[in-house]
Amino acid sequence: MTRINASIPPKNLCNTHLFSEYRELKRIPNTIKNGKAVVKNIPSVFSLGEGSVKWYYTRLKYLHKRNNALYQELLLRGFNVTDYSDAFKDLPEHLYNDWDDSSPKVREIVSERIKERLLEMKLKDLKYYGEQKTAEELIEILNR
Repeated sequence: MTRINASIPPKNLCNTHLFSEYRELKRIPNTIKNGKAVVKNIPSVFSLGEGSVKWYYTRLKYLHKRNNALYQELLLRGFNVTDYSDAFKDLPEHLYNDWDDSSPKVREIVSERIKERLLEMKLKDLKYYGEQKTAEELIEILNR
């Protein structure tokens, strides 16, 4: 699974979700580069579940911008992270497209999934800028 928390500003994610998305996002361009991605039957509507990763195969510019925003937020929070921007070099031009993720429906779908995950997480993983929070506090931050 590769999580992309589309429409959620990186500053609204807890540390765990921020770092996990940053680490996993590079899988998509790397899969394209190594030829393992089957770039056909791309879903026409955003959703989670089956086909959700394929949705991003034709939106690599969006992922590149998202990657940069996540990286900057991680640095702001004091994480020592590797810069994965090289994953976005030498990608097929016809797949390097942007996407406007500002749809309320997209935000609703993604935030509901994150809320479910927050309520299942161990207390030690519920941190925001290194500060311990409750799941309810993180849900409030998520909704800002």
